[in-house]
Amino acid sequence: MGFEGLANLAEETRDPARTVPLGILGAVAASIALYVGVSAAVVLAHGTGRNPLPGLFPGVGERAFAVVGVIAVANGVLAQLLLLARLLYGMAGRGRMPRALARVDPGTGAPWAATSAAALAVLGFALLVPFERLLALANLIVLAIFALVALSAIGVRRRLDRKSTRLNSSHGYI
Repeated sequence: MGFEGLANLAEETRDPARTVPLGILGAVAASIALYVGVSAAVVLAHGTGRNPLPGLFPGVGERAFAVVGVIAVANGVLAQLLLLARLLYGMAGRGRMPRALARVDPGTGAPWAATSAAALAVLGFALLVPFERLLALANLIVLAIFALVALSAIGVRRRLDRKSTRLNSSHGYI
């Protein structure tokens, strides 16, 4: 997913009230700069064909571009593994997942059990599910999560509205 995963990682930073907003703004600024720069390069170079971007770096540069792409994808996978592990750890700590997932390393405090479970689950999906089906499943899961979050937000809002109606009935909110 994206920035919503920061809530799980914010508790592991120093002075999160200051560093998390700065990190978000920095990430958005870097993303905009990269997007504009890459788009401008492709347009100004009159990139054509199926994959115009690698064509900007002929020869060894094209291979280097591919290596950077692989590293970027691997980094994205690692970031998502980290977020999934923290999600499992947090849910286990609240009793919504098996307690074993809340185990942490005594030396580092890292949630090793949740991290191992997340890595094994991702590895299992990657090895057992065909890539096209995995993409479709991932999209379906993301849409389902967003729908469930939206429905939950509506439910929370209704509960809060009922409470405020009772609390504010003297002000005419009935």
